[in-house]
Amino acid sequence: GGGFHRYTTDAAWNIPHYEKMLYDNAQLAVVYLEAYQATGDPEFARAARATLDYLLRDMARPGGGFYTAEDADEAYYLLRSTEARAKRPRPTRDDKILAGYNGLAISALAKGAQVLDEPRYLEEARRTARFLRTELYDEKASHLYRRWRDGERKIPGFAEDYAYTIAGLLDLYETDFNPAWLAWATRLAEVQQALFYDQESGEFYSTPAGQDESLIVRPLEDADGALPSAAAVATLNGLRLSAFTGRQDFASTSARTLQRFGKRMAEHPQDYPAMLSALDFKLSKSKRISVSGIPDAPDTRVLLREIRRRYLPTTVVEFIPKQQKAKATVCQGTFCSLPTGNAASLG
Repeated sequence: GGGFHRYTTDAAWNIPHYEKMLYDNAQLAVVYLEAYQATGDPEFARAARATLDYLLRDMARPGGGFYTAEDADEAYYLLRSTEARAKRPRPTRDDKILAGYNGLAISALAKGAQVLDEPRYLEEARRTARFLRTELYDEKASHLYRRWRDGERKIPGFAEDYAYTIAGLLDLYETDFNPAWLAWATRLAEVQQALFYDQESGEFYSTPAGQDESLIVRPLEDADGALPSAAAVATLNGLRLSAFTGRQDFASTSARTLQRFGKRMAEHPQDYPAMLSALDFKLSKSKRISVSGIPDAPDTRVLLREIRRRYLPTTVVEFIPKQQKAKATVCQGTFCSLPTGNAASLG
């Protein structure tokens, strides 16, 4: 039926729990895309493409956004004949549109467009971002909502909704270089810091202050689970935003959070892989690759394709439109290479 089931129910990994989650498939698509970049193994590219195609075919809402899940209809998936499956109704969907999960989908589709050079993934990433902006964002208050269904948005966004949406917008910006995505990501990051960040402790809360008075203790974002912690994603977002915009307030907030989590990462690294990725970005003195040239010109596409072919987890890529032959400059800290139009010389 396409896509990944939620988990296995036996030790041999032969029998799945047949439910399919948007957040699993979005994250796994990214894993396979990065594995393909790191190894060049075409099987990883095939798996990533098949997963993204499943999302577009069976999880995309016609008017925009992605559904949350498909139910665990064992009988449907155990039918051996594709023809028999086609005649049977697909499993029931959980048709909520959740902001955070759709942010993960934007990331997966944007990266799929980059790595696989697939324009339809980019168009769907844009369409999903526009849906979130129109249906799940309060322009006046600059606040994100968590859930949309049948034309109704409800529940103020959680920290993860902001974090995953911001990450998706940054990945989309690195794909089509539309400054509107970067501007919205920047604004959402400012709001997220105001709503969820504790300046004294360097921690991120899961919910805004006073949102749920029934809570005895306001929950904090800590270790990763089936999803990366919002604190970790927000920390990496801050570092990326600082690299793009030069704003040191984002970098300072991220550095404070990394310091706060330092002991926990050292003692229990298996619980904090996403925060360790943010730490790697910080300690690696991230690179910025600036590509300039005519948008969509063949020489520009060649340079971008060469950059996107590689696994560069601590690098940000920006594009500067210029009526000139395409060139790329690699900067690390205050040192920048000479501009080059030779893709093979990028290092």
